[in-house]
Parts: sequence; structure tokens; C-alpha cells
Amino acid sequence: MTTNDTPATTSEAIKTLLNEKLDGKLLVRKEIRRLPELMDPGEALITACSGTYESRNGLLAVTDRRVLFVDEGVVRSRLEEFHYCRISSAQRHSKLMSASVTFITSGNKATIKDILSKDRAEEIVSYVSRRITGDIERPTVPEPTSAAANGTADKGDNPLATIKRLAELRDAGVLSDAEFEAKKAEVLGRI
Repeated sequence: MTTNDTPATTSEAIKTLLNEKLDGKLLVRKEIRRLPELMDPGEALITACSGTYESRNGLLAVTDRRVLFVDEGVVRSRLEEFHYCRISSAQRHSKLMSASVTFITSGNKATIKDILSKDRAEEIVSYVSRRITGDIERPTVPEPTSAAANGTADKGDNPLATIKRLAELRDAGVLSDAEFEAKKAEVLGRI
């Protein structure tokens, strides 16, 4: 959280939080500039740190909706997303001068190494663990304005396309699995 415990949602608030949280900004300057455009409207940055994932240095950003690893290289860019609904466990490992965090997802294990602030690694694991266990409510999302976004389709709409859009909303963490299944059943019931 920022100094006033308000999640950072605007570009300016995100930059302020990053300046507050990041110890070494030199290697992640491009990632810092890119982060606000990678975040969804209304998505709040909770904390961030620099680290190494699969031998690439980048920015680990924890938001209220997901965890992002951003790597802006000279030739290529990489964005790795870990949605809370897919994370089953978060672990912290400390060394003498640094720490690492590991996220266990379905069939995958992602370890971000070389986090220079052990406190930041603890903050990340604490937030992610509380988020995946339900101790922190999932963010409230404004009511969708389009019929497709809220899962109601006109008789002429393609039910398969509507279900695909619902699945994307579920995967993005906007809909829970139960909400997705209910909307899918509603769409299929109109066929």
C-alpha cells in the first residue's frame, strides 16, 4: 500500500508507490514506465519489487487482481501474469542478502529470485497468501454495461462467443468460477 494505505490506481499514484517501494530502479526503468499501461482500468497496485525470473531481470508487481512480472528488453518484451484464482500457494525463501518468492499454480512453479528487500518479499507473500485464501475480498467490479459482459445475450447473439467472453472474464478474475458457471448455464438455457 502507499503511505496513506490507499491502493495506487492512477499513473501518478503508481509511480509514487513504485518510488516508495523499489530499492533499485536502475534495471527496471522501462518496466516502471510501462506498468501503468499494462494495468486494467481501476486495477490497484499494492506493492512491487525488482527481481529475476527465468534468468531475466524485471519488475514484479502485485495488484488487487493479479501478480505481474514485466520484462522490457531491447529486442523483446515479456509479461507473465499470475491470476489469484490460479495460484494455490505462495512461498518466500531468504538468503543472506536477498530473497525469492515462489508461486505454485496449476501445473507450474514460478520463482522470482534476487529480490533485494526481504521485507518486500514478505509483504508480497503475505498479501498473495491472504488474497488466495479469501482473507482479502476480491475487488468489486463495476456493473458491466454491455449485454455480453454480464452474460446476457440477445437471441441473435452467438452463445459460444458469449461463453468465451465469460471465460475471459473468469480468467481475468472479474467473475468467480461459480458466477461463470451460473452465467454459462443461463446462456445455454436460452438455446
